[in-house]
Amino acid sequence: MAEIANAPETCAECGALMGDKTAHLDWHERTLDARLRKVSGQVSEQVQELAEKARRLGDRSN
Repeated sequence: MAEIANAPETCAECGALMGDKTAHLDWHERTLDARLRKVSGQVSEQVQELAEKARRLGDRSN
């Protein structure tokens, strides 16, 4: 039983062993922030492309 009590805790989100919980949670936050920025940028690009296509289609119909 002592082995179980001394076993390192694992992260419920990614399964990694956590030595320093605060540092690990900070890592997750930075990772998620980076992913959000990347996805937001991709969505913005797609919206701009669709707006440009819609404008071109509108120009053709006139």
